[in-house]
Amino acid sequence: MESKDNSNEKLSTIPDTRQSMNYCEREKLKSFAYSCERLGDTESLVCALIMITHWFRQSKKCQFNEFASQWTKAQKDIEKFGKSTKAMQDTWPLSGKPKMKKGKCYYRDHQN
Repeated sequence: MESKDNSNEKLSTIPDTRQSMNYCEREKLKSFAYSCERLGDTESLVCALIMITHWFRQSKKCQFNEFASQWTKAQKDIEKFGKSTKAMQDTWPLSGKPKMKKGKCYYRDHQN
């Protein structure tokens, strides 16, 4: 008897968003990647890639640098999959009021 894995069915019904980076955001990300490579910081590269995948799945369009600054703040001191590193926090410091709950990955206004 075949077993069907339907775990991705729910995720596949989420509509695609049209996230995109502007020139400055792309250059900042490339600079971050080159710096991590020079320092041998594969942990930060992996964590940044995870952050980018979460940015792509946001239900509404948001600027990458804004999302990254919110993500690094929300994931600071989280010791699990999807955490932020010091290198990420230095590159994308929080630039406004928090819009992401600690340990969460959805960008939205919230009350503390």
